[in-house]
Amino acid sequence: MTGTEKVLQRKDASSVVLAIIVALTTLQFIGSVTAPLSAKILSSDAMQPSSFKDQYLTPFVVWVLQLLAIEILVWVVAGLRSVAYAKPAKKRK
Repeated sequence: MTGTEKVLQRKDASSVVLAIIVALTTLQFIGSVTAPLSAKILSSDAMQPSSFKDQYLTPFVVWVLQLLAIEILVWVVAGLRSVAYAKPAKKRK
């Protein structure tokens, strides 16, 4: 168990602060990954400053991509945790 996990399991203010820091850094990472991808998906030659795409569609696509990225990240973390904390099988005699 890492130090971060030990702190997050406690029920005090330090665990809340650490959880907020982890959430903000994860959100920043996910945003940096999904923003270029959404720009590729919605790319066009003629972009008007206040077009529907800029005002409504781009934030929606970024939101959907961030949800997908969070879901994939949760799957990866859950898979790694299950592998890391798996109990070894007992040997048969």
